[in-house]
Amino acid sequence: MDTAKRRKYGGNLIVLVELDSNNAIPGTITSGTNAIALNCQEESDSPLETSEEILRTEDGLVADVDQEHNAKTTATLLENDAAKANFLAYTVRGKKFLEIKYNGIAAGNHEEMFSIVRFKPGRSIKTPKGKMPYESTHIPPNAAVTFSAANITAIETALSISIRAGGPVTIPAGQEDYTATTAVS
Repeated sequence: MDTAKRRKYGGNLIVLVELDSNNAIPGTITSGTNAIALNCQEESDSPLETSEEILRTEDGLVADVDQEHNAKTTATLLENDAAKANFLAYTVRGKKFLEIKYNGIAAGNHEEMFSIVRFKPGRSIKTPKGKMPYESTHIPPNAAVTFSAANITAIETALSISIRAGGPVTIPAGQEDYTATTAVS
């Protein structure tokens, strides 16, 4: 079996950065205020699901198929930090975010998925060994959205993280997300 084609290492990083009404990064990024890095996950998933409605003629023949596509990110966070819990329960309400999800290493490349999302606010505080739910819905932009190298650097600096895709990164119009790959060095 060729293990270079299988996902060998998990991600364990989700980043949220608030966007303005034009899907642009704010001029100032402040950790805990308009951005957050979630780097302790038990598991995560980003399925793209398609629902179909078959349209038939009066005699029962298939005339067409209507399709709707929905993508989301779900995770079980092993975070128990009060500031992060408050951010995910309250700060995210009614706002759009750039979500960067590090998917790990596959086929010799780091994979990072960039999405414009609305986060589903929620919180679960269990003791001991609490886990928090994470769920966001991807929003396909009407026009392509590009995040520059300067945007990527500003996010890295504000959150003290490393993003492998140096930018620019573009989410195409009508597409739920874009996965950038960077060779493992």
